[in-house]
Amino acid sequence: PKFACGRDSLEQDIIFKLVDKGTMEDQIYRYLARCPALYDATTFPCVLPPIAIVASPYKFAFVAMPR
Repeated sequence: PKFACGRDSLEQDIIFKLVDKGTMEDQIYRYLARCPALYDATTFPCVLPPIAIVASPYKFAFVAMPR
């Protein structure tokens, strides 16, 4: 699978997804991560933006999102 589940330091469920670098999906996640308004639940309820994008030396990155 291209994803894995886990918990963060606050014991919240998160999911890690592998995303190929340079793809449209990668660009969308990076754009969403730079939009601070998405992290305000009163402005965008039910939107789960990426928590973090972790680079790797390979042709993919890890995207962490709330589950």
